[in-house]
Amino acid sequence: MVVGAYYNSGYEIYAHERLAKLAGLTWRQIDFIKIGKKPSGEDELSESCSIAYDVAIELLEGSGRRGRLSDEMWDKAVEAFGKRGALCLAHYIGYYAYACMLMNAAGVGLPQSESIKKVEI
Repeated sequence: MVVGAYYNSGYEIYAHERLAKLAGLTWRQIDFIKIGKKPSGEDELSESCSIAYDVAIELLEGSGRRGRLSDEMWDKAVEAFGKRGALCLAHYIGYYAYACMLMNAAGVGLPQSESIKKVEI
């Protein structure tokens, strides 16, 4: 969802918000992510979700401008997910960035019967 929110890809957000809920996020945490903000305070993410969020943001905001993921962030990801898990996380972030770009280029929207509620936190 972090990637979908970053690229403002309505379909990606729509397709993954229910999965995020099933994975244990609260609707309020999901709402924060949908508007591009990291949940904090009483809505703070679990440690592993927080690391995944931070890796995604660092890769997305650094793409083509600052270069590689910082050693500190890579080490946190490896500690949380193992080396294979950290590589998978980076792969999925890249995959969803690509998918969001394609969907945005093709004008893929929501199914006609669906909408994404506007959130103000």
